[in-house]
Amino acid sequence: MINIDNITIALLNSEHASIIELLTLRVLLDECDPVQNIELDLHDLYLFPERLEQSYCDEWRLYVRNFAHKVTTTLQSTQTTDVSRYLKSRLAKRKDWCEHVLSIGIEAITHAKAIGWSKNVVTLSNHFKKSIEKMGN
Repeated sequence: MINIDNITIALLNSEHASIIELLTLRVLLDECDPVQNIELDLHDLYLFPERLEQSYCDEWRLYVRNFAHKVTTTLQSTQTTDVSRYLKSRLAKRKDWCEHVLSIGIEAITHAKAIGWSKNVVTLSNHFKKSIEKMGN
């Protein structure tokens, strides 16, 4: 369940948003883009969990910040009630899809963080990773 009040505050203050708030906003604000496919990115976390910390968090924060600027400019308001109303209308149009992608995302983030915190896992540098990948070909 998406809490619009919390997400509105996160949108207006994205620098302090949690990873789950960023994910929620990224999904809720998603616009069809063949280059940035949030569902594929989340599925990729199972193969490349390092992307969560190395790129996705920053990408999502930037995406959300840019969208927040666009929304507040369009609405000509930074009032939480106006922004909240906008987010509610957006969610109403795509609630099932948002909840589906969020469930995928939360599971993928949990998986990626578990790997990142594991004492039994060592992240290889890109040089070593590429060498191992070449051996498989």
